[in-house]
Amino acid sequence: MQIEAAIARAQGTSLSLETVGIEEPRDNETLVKVVATGACHTDIIVRDGMLPTPLPVGLGHEGGRHCRESRPRRLEGEGRG
Repeated sequence: MQIEAAIARAQGTSLSLETVGIEEPRDNETLVKVVATGACHTDIIVRDGMLPTPLPVGLGHEGGRHCRESRPRRLEGEGRG
């Protein structure tokens, strides 16, 4: 699945909007569609290296969302129905 993400590739540089691949949701995970987001103070300090984080990294975790798909937790031996 392809999504668009705001990626920090180097400290102190502008975020770049890039198309990246993500996996389908696994059991007990929910996929949400983010319809709007912004870069908050935490995103900026991550980008600038004040909160050590390996780069590149996708930022912009605060946003308006729609639930797209949910995978309920299944017990061992329970089939997909």
